[in-house]
Amino acid sequence: MKKINIFLTFILIFGIWGTLSKSSAHRVNIFCWVEGQKIYCESKYPSGEKVKKGTVNIKDLTTGKIIASKTTDNKGKVDFDLPKQVFTNKHDLEAEILAGMGHRNTWKIPFKELQEQNDIKTPSATSKTSTSSSSVLPWDTTIPANSKNLSANSPSCEEIEQIIDKVLTKRLNPIMEKLTLLQEKKITLQDIFSGIGYIFGLMGIALYFMSKNKNE
Repeated sequence: MKKINIFLTFILIFGIWGTLSKSSAHRVNIFCWVEGQKIYCESKYPSGEKVKKGTVNIKDLTTGKIIASKTTDNKGKVDFDLPKQVFTNKHDLEAEILAGMGHRNTWKIPFKELQEQNDIKTPSATSKTSTSSSSVLPWDTTIPANSKNLSANSPSCEEIEQIIDKVLTKRLNPIMEKLTLLQEKKITLQDIFSGIGYIFGLMGIALYFMSKNKNE
């Protein structure tokens, strides 16, 4: 009888250790980026499987308040419209993925990134006027009929910069996502033993109550 109790105690201890070890692991990844007035998030497990129906919360890191919450689609994706209060408060944000069974991870979104993506400067009318007028010189005798239209419709330096930023953001996002996934831990022996310990722990609890009922 003592041997059975020792065995049950060992299983319980092993199971508790496995449960604690398992709960400390993230085992889920989240990647976010900003485009214009939206935050885009994508989440997946280390195996590459998409997180379906996972909860993504957008938190204000200063106040800790959740300002938005949505559920991921079947591709593990979700997007949020930026509320006006974000630009009023000027606080950093954090995206949190909750995938169940203790699977959780976060991604920080600095306010600077939000500000840079939304710092859209529209060229003034005077700059366009000056551009078009400067192209027409007083001593010019013959001017092509469409020269004024070309100069007026040509994009400014600020507009070109915005276009380049958008293109670079779209190209760099997949690279950043891959780098993030490489930094995450893969499944280790501890994770495997944690899973086994979790199962043994449940078995141990069941056997304990079974033996207790028999003794009574």
